[in-house]
Amino acid sequence: MSLDNIDELLKINTFIKRKHTREDRMDFHFHNSWEILYIKKGNLKIIYKDKKEKIRELNAFNNRIILVPSNVVHRLEFLNDVEIMVLEIEDFNKSYIRYLKSMYGFRNDKTIKELTSSSVFPTIFKDVDNIEGKMNSLIKLEKDHNSNVNNEIYNLEHKLLLKDLLFAIYFSYKNMPIKKNNTYINNCITYIYDHICDELTISKIASEIDISEVYLKKLFKNVVGMTLHKYINKIKIEQAVEYFKTTSLNGNDVAVKSGFKNYNILYKCFVRELGKTPKEIKDELKIKPIQYFNREFKAIV
Repeated sequence: MSLDNIDELLKINTFIKRKHTREDRMDFHFHNSWEILYIKKGNLKIIYKDKKEKIRELNAFNNRIILVPSNVVHRLEFLNDVEIMVLEIEDFNKSYIRYLKSMYGFRNDKTIKELTSSSVFPTIFKDVDNIEGKMNSLIKLEKDHNSNVNNEIYNLEHKLLLKDLLFAIYFSYKNMPIKKNNTYINNCITYIYDHICDELTISKIASEIDISEVYLKKLFKNVVGMTLHKYINKIKIEQAVEYFKTTSLNGNDVAVKSGFKNYNILYKCFVRELGKTPKEIKDELKIKPIQYFNREFKAIV
């Protein structure tokens, strides 16, 4: 099987970008095809019905991929301003297995089986191979094709981009540290994001999600790979970096909006975790995108 077969294997139904606000509402629905949803910006909650019609929910944040199998009844709830990209592919699980095995020689690959065997619930994982860029390129190609791009050039570029996207999904999922959705952890992370400017304590979070403080600390460390305190600081730093990147707020205002008591604490946290001062980060952001965190900050599902 060659690259020429990829369009026959994977039929794309929808490829769009959308923006939503917290006020937007979505009804329960399902698709006859698999939905690949990329969260470019913001936080959202996917609420779905399992085989027993029980309502379940998962939280997802920016730079995450959500795979929603066909016929899964679901809806999205937007926790703030959200930008997403959506791709729908018919018969994704069977076609994807055939394609990866034919193109890359994978045989009995556990990652492929895990990624495609889930037919009753959504799967969330982090983009670690520029899935966003590949989906953007496909969307742009579709728009260009509707104008004046030569069909032969379009077909070749389409096959190459789709191939790259499929492998990026495989690679990102394979490198996901946690492959088990945990309701307590999801609720904990959602609470942190929603109350990042409050005085967050482990006892307060544990009380809010109805779990013991001791068990929460142990569970969070086992699932996420870092302590809850360190994760909270990580989120605060991410928020601060985003404010420095997108606003002209002074250091004190950024500190307060990011959940730090004052600029001095923010400054010390930047130096300790990033090895750079806020000013150095701001100067680098003016030049090019950078990787902010050291390896201790692992990917979170």
